[in-house]
Amino acid sequence: MSNTAMSATAETPVMQRQILLVGPYGVLGTGVIDAVAENPQWAVTTAARRPAPAYRAQSAPPHISVDLMDREGTKNAFSPLHEVTDLVFAAYVEKPTMAETVEPNACMLRNTLDALAAGSVPVQRVVLAGGAKSYGFSLGSSSDVILSTDLSKSSAERPLVSLMRNQEDQ
Repeated sequence: MSNTAMSATAETPVMQRQILLVGPYGVLGTGVIDAVAENPQWAVTTAARRPAPAYRAQSAPPHISVDLMDREGTKNAFSPLHEVTDLVFAAYVEKPTMAETVEPNACMLRNTLDALAAGSVPVQRVVLAGGAKSYGFSLGSSSDVILSTDLSKSSAERPLVSLMRNQEDQ
């Protein structure tokens, strides 16, 4: 390799990435925060209804308090975020049954995506972070869930698949 090629490569700036982490203080969200803290090319802003927990208060990244069920409030909170390049969506609300859980979770994602689009936020990547709900732990013991993958059942009989499909369709 010539010195010219090496010099051009060495001078090429590394693109900064800005994550909007929605639902930041579960297992997955705290892992994202910790990983970003170790990489100077990445920055993170968190968003949730509640503030950072006390154990994170000293080292918490910038935070936006927002109720994702409030469409206008979400739009007001997220549409000015013109530096965001990546959305990690880990927000989740639990309801008594999976059938009741589907709509509010799809609504939160829809409100988030609509707010970013309304502000022409330059999001390049969206990551839907499912955690344990992706594996169906809400449906019973892990061996029962893993074996219950019969896709011939209706959505009502497969509420977990319905939740994930509704989010993926946003």
